[in-house]
Amino acid sequence: MELRRDPRIRRVLRSGKTVRVDERVDDLVLENVGAMVTGTGGHMVSLNAKARKALGKDVGDAVDVTITRR
Repeated sequence: MELRRDPRIRRVLRSGKTVRVDERVDDLVLENVGAMVTGTGGHMVSLNAKARKALGKDVGDAVDVTITRR
């Protein structure tokens, strides 16, 4: 999922580099995740198949994400 839709993300991450973050995706908490630079001015975090299965989600499904910089 790409983190560029909300301008607050850039202020929180304050970086053009990969940064470590804690994230909540719907009700699933993931700690110390790498938010990688996309090359389009945003950051991206991945959500693997195990996490998608725990959430009952598939590729392309909408999720609510909260990011906290470590």
